[in-house]
Amino acid sequence: MKFNILYIFWIVLLFVAIGLVIRFANSSRTTLFGSAEIQGQILNVEYAVLVQKIFVHVGDPIRKGDTLMILQRPELDKQVVLKDNEKQVNRAEQIARAGTVDNQLERLKSEYTTKINELKTQIQLLESEEKAQAAVRLLVENGKPSNTKSLLVEKINLLKNAISVEQQRFAAQSNELNLQRQAEVSVFDSKANSVDNELTFLEEAKGKLVLLAPIDGFIERVQTFENEIAPQYKELMKINPKQPDMVKGFLPESAEVMYQMGDSVSMTSATRPYIVSKGRIIGSSPQLVELPMRLKRLQQTNSWGREIFVKLRPDNEFFIGEKIIITITPRK
Repeated sequence: MKFNILYIFWIVLLFVAIGLVIRFANSSRTTLFGSAEIQGQILNVEYAVLVQKIFVHVGDPIRKGDTLMILQRPELDKQVVLKDNEKQVNRAEQIARAGTVDNQLERLKSEYTTKINELKTQIQLLESEEKAQAAVRLLVENGKPSNTKSLLVEKINLLKNAISVEQQRFAAQSNELNLQRQAEVSVFDSKANSVDNELTFLEEAKGKLVLLAPIDGFIERVQTFENEIAPQYKELMKINPKQPDMVKGFLPESAEVMYQMGDSVSMTSATRPYIVSKGRIIGSSPQLVELPMRLKRLQQTNSWGREIFVKLRPDNEFFIGEKIIITITPRK
């Protein structure tokens, strides 16, 4: 009996077909419908404000960084004035205290100079008198110098010692006053720095009262008016991006799809198949809800499913509200 090589071919072909079937089964994908939506951003502040100026209206296009509103907090202006006054008072007090210490130094120096001059004058007078008496003693003693010291010399030495004591006292008192001035300067500088820091904080808080656009987009609604006092956390306005930033899809209740947060999905426009994009699953709801009419496969029947939320790339080309086909590749 001859061996036919076609048997081997058919066996190999059978195994290849089985492998393709298994591979196709394992790579089956789940498709569901969704709609491109925008979350938008609601702008508010955490404190009560006076709406001073509004620069935009509903429907206006905006770019990131555009000035939308100028707000005002009267208590901030009051605090700035009070801190400026406190800073000026501290400065005036510092100048006054420095002037007092300078006056004390000048008075001390004047008293020291006067005292030293008086002592030096007394020394000069005593030295002149001692010189005259020494000449008389020399004549009396027939030109022989005497080894005995007169009382005038002792007085002169005492006066010289007094000058040394005054110099030491002046140096000590001057140093004490200078240290006092340095300590007061340090205290006032610390107060000034504290006030400056508070003023910086207040100015930064005032800077936040200029409401800037955080994204490119358009104004959906404005919820306040000029010269109105808006309470804290009140919605001032809502802005929407130009392109949708999220797709809300509906996973049929009968579908068993394994996925995790962060998984990548493919998306295609239901009416424009050439518009495709990638997205990332960012949330899902365990609650079943009825599918919107336009997202049902059979619109005449009631269909239920779970909501799934997909984050879109900023450069997507979908229209807001456009019907989207979402393709999820199940996890193995």
